[in-house]
Order: sequence, then structure tokens, then C-alpha cells
Amino acid sequence: MPKAPEVAIQVCVRVRKVDSTDAQPVQCFQNQIVVPESAPMTFDRVFEQDATQKEVFTSVKDAVEPALAGYKSTIFAYGQTGSGKTYSMLGENGGLSTSEEKMGIIPRCTRFLYSRIADATQAAEGKVQFQVRASFVEVYNGRAYDLLSKTARKPLAVRDTAEGDVDIADAVEVAVQSTEAVLRVLTLGAQNRATASTDMNLHSSRSHAVFILKVEQRQKTDKASRSFKKLTGRINLVDLAGSEDISRSNAQGQRFKEAVDINTGLLQLHRVLEAIREKQAFIPYRDSILTRLLKDSLGGSARTVLLANVSPLSEDLGQTLSTLRYAAMARSIKNQQVQIAEHGEEEAHPMDGDFSDPEGLHRRTTFLQTASHGRVFARVAGDPGGQLVLLVHGSGPINSSIWWNRLVTQLLTLDVDTDKTSTRTTRARSLFFVAIDCPGYGRSAGDKQTIRSSPGAFLSDVVAAASPTTRQAYCLVGSSQGAASSFNALLECPHIAKFLAVMDPVSHDPSRFNAISQPVLMVYDRDDAGHPVSVGRVAARYLQVPAYYEFAYSEDPDWIRRNFAKKLLQLWAEKDPRGPAGPRG
Repeated sequence: MPKAPEVAIQVCVRVRKVDSTDAQPVQCFQNQIVVPESAPMTFDRVFEQDATQKEVFTSVKDAVEPALAGYKSTIFAYGQTGSGKTYSMLGENGGLSTSEEKMGIIPRCTRFLYSRIADATQAAEGKVQFQVRASFVEVYNGRAYDLLSKTARKPLAVRDTAEGDVDIADAVEVAVQSTEAVLRVLTLGAQNRATASTDMNLHSSRSHAVFILKVEQRQKTDKASRSFKKLTGRINLVDLAGSEDISRSNAQGQRFKEAVDINTGLLQLHRVLEAIREKQAFIPYRDSILTRLLKDSLGGSARTVLLANVSPLSEDLGQTLSTLRYAAMARSIKNQQVQIAEHGEEEAHPMDGDFSDPEGLHRRTTFLQTASHGRVFARVAGDPGGQLVLLVHGSGPINSSIWWNRLVTQLLTLDVDTDKTSTRTTRARSLFFVAIDCPGYGRSAGDKQTIRSSPGAFLSDVVAAASPTTRQAYCLVGSSQGAASSFNALLECPHIAKFLAVMDPVSHDPSRFNAISQPVLMVYDRDDAGHPVSVGRVAARYLQVPAYYEFAYSEDPDWIRRNFAKKLLQLWAEKDPRGPAGPRG
């Protein structure tokens, strides 16, 4: 195998614009900077104080392109507090700007990424598909936190994967299909990020922020082919908290603790760079959460750009020189770019057909960390503190996330009495919807036989991870093989759910179902020879509380869309009047 190409870390320097007579006579050339008490220093590009946001982005945007081809990229900003890092990465005043003049590197990268995806998709004439997923985490006081989570703030575990990557366990991933969708995610995360005012910076970042875009590309030889090549790229966009002179920032109490932790983390980052430059046998990546997250970016397999932000003020000269020396050290490091490629054959798996989310439903993707079955990929919606509705997909294309998306929308908005959608608040909004990729399907690793051979143990594990307080689902919803597994799980673990709703279940020995006391909604298609309606009719006789319906797709292809959610809400309302579908208060 040929050796992966080596690419040096690209280093750019930006001098912050200041309106002060105390500014040092900093001289900038295209790739050199001269500051007092130092010899000229050479970098890939140096930006003077009047450089625009667009000019800075133009110099770093080449790092975005490799992610489309299955490579990792990182762009990160470094410098003392108040030197303009967050302004360069996001926008002014420590927040996200979307104006053409103030927009920072991260939103510009996003806009550029989607323009390149559009070009590539059009040029491939349907033989290439892309999906982008976003996550946003911060490193605060030495721990990683999810900036997109709606649950109680708690530290996330950072783990090394079998493939040698670094993974942030349980971080929310949101499928984003447009620049606007990414900006919404950025806005939410930026609002949750730890910032504070100090004597040196009115909007001082008190954490290191890492915004991650995973770009998955599937290439086919032709439109009809089931074989594909999958390339998974990743873009890390990092805004490091600034190094801080505590004697000048006047940090006290919590601010003091934050400053000490920020400086300690940056010192550990410096030690990693030093070890890489000196080709030491041991690189101390694991000494901090920050260096573990940046492992691929520093001496690893990513294309990396460092933007060093410096101040021209006389009082900042010491910090400016320190930042420039750090940047020069980084420029001496080379990474080996490695393409992440897989080959496979397509299955009609549950995540086919993902689409952008309507406002207000807060649908997103994540990985559930189960106790005994590893990480399970899940599409979730609604209130994580609400009662759990767990959907177990079948394997056919009709059981894709398009069907799940429609079901969730209807369960949240349908007015059962009028068959029309309603904007009035209902108790159904206290539900937490989770649709999983079973092991071996979609993005969940593992054995495909798990859901067939031990459905009770597996689904109980998932329920405990999704609803750790109650360890019970309000309703299991299954289709096809997922329906059969839901039935079997209920027999093996009777307390796993209060309700069951199934469509076209495949099952043997329906007489077993007389042990199921929960209300069960069953729907069969008379035209579906693979799921005989005769089995459903027998099963309904054995169930203690059945709600049985059948239809013919050839006569009424729209029956499921019109009726499934409605019948389920009616069952909930009848059997649990105080529950999510009960009368509105």
C-alpha cells in the first residue's frame, strides 16, 4: 500500500484591528510578520488589521474540500484572550454573525461546503449522494459537554474507537441538509457556550468549542446499481479559548478557575506539538480532553489549518510573541492524510429518505450508549424527559424514516376528533420519539441476528438507555420484522412497554399472545402475501386487548397515512385517558 501523502499544517496569522495609539509598529507582508524584539517570522499567510472576513476565509477554504472526498480536515483559531479568535470563527461580540461583512469562517465554510455538494451531485447525475451531520461540543474546565443537548448538562465520555479514531459518546448529531439548517444548529450551540466578561475581554470564551461536520458520500457506478463506495469525511472547526494573563484579566472565583484550566489545557497542547516536532516516541495526547479531540489534527491524518490571532498592543507583546512561536512550531508539523473509504451493497435500511425537519419538532440523530449492546444509532424527536415511544423498523423501503417522520408529525399534531391537524397544545408533546437502527443495520454496528435471537434483552437495553428513569416505553411501534421482534420482546419482558402498535407482523404460534395484557394496535395489508392476513386474524383472537384493522393497498394505498396515527391516538385515549392522548386540559 502506498504511503499516505504528507501535508504540513498550514498556518495563517491575523492581526486584530485596534483603535489605539498604544499599538506596536507591527509590520506585515504577504507571508511575514515583524514585531518588536523578534526577528521576522514566516508563515503561509499574514493578514493585516484591515483584512476582511472574506479574505481570511479565502485563505483557509481549501481545507473544506478534502472532506468531500473522505478525508478529515481541521481549522482552528489560537491566540490570547481578546485577540479576535471567536470573531474570526463565528462573528462579532462572541456570537454568530450571518451578515456578509461580519460572517466568520464557520458559517462561510458551511456555505462553501453545500455549494460544492450541489456541484458534485449535479455533475454525477444521480450516482452520488451526500449526507451531512453536525455536532457541537465544548471543553469546559477539562470536560466535554454537548452544546446541542436538551437534557441536563453532564460531562460526555471521550473514547478511542477500534479504528483509531476519537469518539465523543452520546453527543447529539443533527442531520443538516442546508446552510440554514447548520446556522440554526450553530446558533443554538453558541447560545449554550460558556462565556463571561473579564477586564481583558467583554465576551471572553471560557471554553474550547468544537463544531463537527461529518460528510458521508455514496458513489455508485450507475443509478440502478446496489453496489456503492462510501466515503466519510469530517470537518472540525475549532475556536480555542484564549490564553489569559490572570494578573491583567482580574479573574476571580469561578473566572479564576476557568482561566487556570484554559491555560493548563493550552500548555498541554503546546507539549503535544513539542513532542511531535521532536519526533518523540510518546505523544501525550491523552493528557487532556482537548488534545485527545485534536489528535487527528496534530500529527495525525487530517488536513489542518491554524489561524493564529495576535494583538498589536504594546501591553500584549509578550502574549503575541508566545502565540507566534507556537504557530511557528505548528507549521513544522506534517500530517498524513488518509482517506476513509468503505465498499458495500445497499440495503433498504431505516435511514433512507431522511429529509429536513419542520420547525418545532426538534428531530435529530444521536447514538444511544446501551449497557450490553454498544452504541445504537437513533433518530429522535420531542422531549427527552417525556414518555418513550420506541420505533423498531423493518427492513423494507416502505418502513424508512420517511414513514417515521410522518408518524411523529401526525402524533404531535393530529386532532383525533376532527381528523385535521391542530396547533393546540396536546399531551402528546410530552412524548419522546426514538427510532433505532438495529445492530448490523444502517449505522449500528453488530450482528443482524441480535434483534431476532434476543429481542427482549436488546430492546430492554435500548429502553433503559433512552428512558433511564422509568426504564419502560409508553409504546413500542414495530413494522414487519420489527413488529415480530416487538411482540417477542413483550413476551420475554412483559413490563417493557404499556402499549404495542404493529404493522404487518411476521409471527409463528400466535397462541402465545394470550400472555400479552397490554392493548395492541394491529394493522395488516390484505395484498401483502409475505405477511399473511390470516395470521393477523388468529393473533387478534388470542390477544387480551386487541385493536385490529386490515386494508387492501390496491384499493386504498393511502390508508396507513390517513389512519395509523389516528387509530393509535384513539387507543391511547381510550385505554389511558390521563395519558398523552387524553383530553386537553
